Amino acid sequence: MLRSLQPPTHRRRTIGALAAIGAVLATALVDVQPASAGALCDRLGLCGEAINHTDTSMTIAEFKGRKTCRVEGGSLRCTTKTLPAGEDAGDGRGYFKDVDGLTFITTGYYVRTSPNRERFIPRGTYIKLYDTQRVTCTQAGPVAAPRCSFG
Repeated sequence: MLRSLQPPTHRRRTIGALAAIGAVLATALVDVQPASAGALCDRLGLCGEAINHTDTSMTIAEFKGRKTCRVEGGSLRCTTKTLPAGEDAGDGRGYFKDVDGLTFITTGYYVRTSPNRERFIPRGTYIKLYDTQRVTCTQAGPVAAPRCSFG
């Protein structure tokens, strides 16, 4: 008796469903762009988030709009809002559903790039947040520059 080379029907359905799920996830994960593109935020609810644990207000941005924001390496169109000290935004709530960038207008700040390295960012220059990224900014005292870290 000859056996069919086709897998049984239930296996074909399972394989088809897994292939479809894989295609959606591959599209979402490959498309990691600045958060305004919304690939992971819009599709999976994983959005950029800013947490301001400093004594000063920060400015957060969505990288779309009419205004121009200075970012490291250039500029982007943006819409901005002030995030008061002690507040957080993004991750589907707060001032923006999805935060794409942040800066401090009145002071420069440090960004931790690895456990033992920081780089200084001049005041008014935005750092970019990507979908799924959370940035927490803290301050050691009223005259200390804010320090921001991803995680």
